[in-house]
Amino acid sequence: MEKDQAENLRIKAADLSEFQTSALPSRSEVHGKKKEVKKKKENKQKQRKMSMFWLTRLLLFTFILLIGMTVTYKYWSQKVSTPVHSEDKKGVEQVEIER
Repeated sequence: MEKDQAENLRIKAADLSEFQTSALPSRSEVHGKKKEVKKKKENKQKQRKMSMFWLTRLLLFTFILLIGMTVTYKYWSQKVSTPVHSEDKKGVEQVEIER
């Protein structure tokens, strides 16, 4: 019997398929790596969101504190700016400086 026309192509295809399948990783390894990369990326995004959250919280606290200090300035400014609160100025000593 004679060889048919596709015999040579079948032999070449069989040789190539054996060569290619041995060098490629399995499907589960490829998809497993994709999942790992995706999880790492998600973790980085979560960490970034958390760091931004703390910065936002700090700025909000500072802003509220500033508003509170501005509103209550009348009450605490006199106590801070006046060193002695007595009218007779007991404990205050006047000093004269000569040149």
